[in-house]
Amino acid sequence: MHRIIAPFTLFLLFVSFLHPFTVDALDFPSVGFPRLANLYLKSPLTDEEIDRVADWDTVVLAMSVQDTNPEAFARIREKNPDVIILAYVITHSFPWFWLPYIESEDGPWHQIQDHMGDEWWALEDDGDHVVFWPGQYTIDPTNYASKIDGERWNTYLPRFLEEEVMSTGYWDGIFFDNIWETASWVNDGNFDFDRDGKIDDAAEIDRAWKEGMTIILRESRERLGDDAILISNGGNGYMDYLNGRMFESFPNIWEGEWKGSMPNYFDLSKNAQEHQLIIVNGDTLNTGDYTDWQDMRFALTSTLLDDGFFSYDWGTEDHTQFWWYDEYDAALGKPINTARNVLTNSATVQAGVWRRDFEKGVVFVNSTSSSQKVVLEGGFERVNGVQDRSVNSGELTTSVTIPANDGIILLRRLSVLYDTPFVNGTFANVVNRWGSEIRQGFYAYTPFAEGGRLTEITDLEGNSSREILMSAGNRIQIKNENGTLRKEFYPYGNVFTGNVLFDAGDLDGDGHQEIVTGTGQRGGTQVRIFNADGTLKNAGFFAYAKQIRTGVRIAVGDVNGDGKDEIVTGPGEGGGPHIRVFDGNGKPVVLGFFAYDPRIRIGVNMAVGDVDHDGQAEIVTGAGPGGGPHVRIFNRFGTLENPGFFAYDKSSRRGMRVAIQDVDDDGFEEILTFDGSIEF
Repeated sequence: MHRIIAPFTLFLLFVSFLHPFTVDALDFPSVGFPRLANLYLKSPLTDEEIDRVADWDTVVLAMSVQDTNPEAFARIREKNPDVIILAYVITHSFPWFWLPYIESEDGPWHQIQDHMGDEWWALEDDGDHVVFWPGQYTIDPTNYASKIDGERWNTYLPRFLEEEVMSTGYWDGIFFDNIWETASWVNDGNFDFDRDGKIDDAAEIDRAWKEGMTIILRESRERLGDDAILISNGGNGYMDYLNGRMFESFPNIWEGEWKGSMPNYFDLSKNAQEHQLIIVNGDTLNTGDYTDWQDMRFALTSTLLDDGFFSYDWGTEDHTQFWWYDEYDAALGKPINTARNVLTNSATVQAGVWRRDFEKGVVFVNSTSSSQKVVLEGGFERVNGVQDRSVNSGELTTSVTIPANDGIILLRRLSVLYDTPFVNGTFANVVNRWGSEIRQGFYAYTPFAEGGRLTEITDLEGNSSREILMSAGNRIQIKNENGTLRKEFYPYGNVFTGNVLFDAGDLDGDGHQEIVTGTGQRGGTQVRIFNADGTLKNAGFFAYAKQIRTGVRIAVGDVNGDGKDEIVTGPGEGGGPHIRVFDGNGKPVVLGFFAYDPRIRIGVNMAVGDVDHDGQAEIVTGAGPGGGPHVRIFNRFGTLENPGFFAYDKSSRRGMRVAIQDVDDDGFEEILTFDGSIEF
């Protein structure tokens, strides 16, 4: 529950408007929010540009890229397997001026040129070409056009798209530019479709135009099938054939600015075809001022009030930008309700303060003419950005004041970790590989494990249902996600009275995780391996000499990129900081290395993960109790990849526990640091 104050007070229960998801709304389940789109209409592309466009969820590329850069599609999909790639097609214009610069003589537009004739040009009453956009001749899409080889443009284009574009296998669908429902406003209404030397009647221009456009889209849908994604940059009246559209220059004047565009946006999400894809395109109105953070935020947060994809670029005159904003990295997860105007508790579009909740955050939009203060029902974090620090400061907040025509994304506080061991109830700091705080610290806690116990929440069986592992002295408990006990077992027998340490990972690449165990203080250095149900799989091996009684600490991860996790070990207190790496059968992968001065006998803590986003996992270390809070980062061979950082005051001698996880599901793993004084 939250409250809005000044100029009013209002309490709302948001559970009353849980989102009635349709198949369409979840049609791209792997694409999180915010969903991002980029119209990158340049050809040919450089290698750098090919790599950059893969950062967006939906990409609209010039049709000619299939000629100039056929290799681009595989490279983009390799980097982003979930990307949606659409071919940009100018539905009723021919790029006569810039054609020589965008493709070879065998490219798709040259193929069209070879088939074109005077019969298909749209003409004025004096016989001149209709030119809607500089450098382009307008093509007549109506049934007035004469046929060439038995076809008009309105049936030739769909056939061409089927046979010469979609048949390549490169594209997921087509973006049709300039799909208007009327045309009498174009070129001051100077169309002579019937070529009688007279300007046609406005009503007839509009009727013939819509008829022709309908034929193009209907024929395209029939030829390309239901799996092809077809969208346009206008024409809500053609949605019988389209999966959605782009709202260009949002919020634009011709649709009634925000209060006119938003009803169209909301309504369209209910009425489009399956595989729904709607793009909301904000821009700088051709000024190039990409630092107008408020303008971008207003368009982005408005987009997040429904399920569309957001783009922001120069404007109608240029779609070739790679602008990236702090809010793009705010991983919100799935929406959990529909948007509501909290001033009226209504979904009717009018000026107000609009809210939509997500699994990992909340979005507010202020479409009124004055600032509004929102008092939140709990603590949230601001996005931790580098662009507009007055808004995205990373700070905790219990209220925000949103200027008129602005919006804000707030993140829910972190509270639990997945897929990495942690001591239940301990405070975690979240930093990047350089030690810079990127999220507010939090107490990592689950109510389904005892406080102070080593805990890991992970999907052991690969069935999308998580289990809870908890070390309870000399035994390990396996619990269901709701906390009910499934099994407990004694990795070293019930006569062993020390503590048990563990981590989980897929050692053999079969999609099921194994539980790898080690012993706590004064235990031996035997590592043992168990199946997901707690049955012994491998009697294990001694990571260090059998007589050593320091215990053995465990971390599991794929350090060599072979698709199977390795076992990383380190001694406990009393041993040197000696890191070793073994495969799932206990065979050493590398000889090992010392993470700190080998003369220091305080042991070492480890975690494994890809913290520099290079596709290779690193070994991150922290000293045991008695050591300083020095975090260091190595590759599997022990080469120092990062000099590291001090997580706390250098004079501290409490040691440092570390973990690695993508805590906010943004695709990048973070380092978590904990007080290392708790010993097992």
